[in-house]
Amino acid sequence: MVFRIFDHILANGIEAIFSFSILLLQKNETALLKQNFDACLDYLKTSLLDCYQIEDDGEQDEPQFRVDDFVRDASRVRITPFQLDNYATEYKELRKAQTAHLIEMDHMRNENRTLKAQV
Repeated sequence: MVFRIFDHILANGIEAIFSFSILLLQKNETALLKQNFDACLDYLKTSLLDCYQIEDDGEQDEPQFRVDDFVRDASRVRITPFQLDNYATEYKELRKAQTAHLIEMDHMRNENRTLKAQV
């Protein structure tokens, strides 16, 4: 399974990593949204690939997965470098706005302390 995923990543670049990630999040969306944060982290570590697991007939020691379906579904998720750049820009702008808000709040707290001291 790992070799197939690496082959897909090497063939399609960094966007392939995002396509695998987005696909798994989409497949597990309902289960993830039902859980609290700690349970969600545990689910991400242990059960994320269960949607591609082949039913166990008791003969296999390790779980088996439908790797072909997983890679095929991930290749259908379209992530372009342009989209990634847009998301990066949007994230930077969001962080910049949050930082500006925190600076403004800090300035207001300091001014409030100064005014309290004067009163």
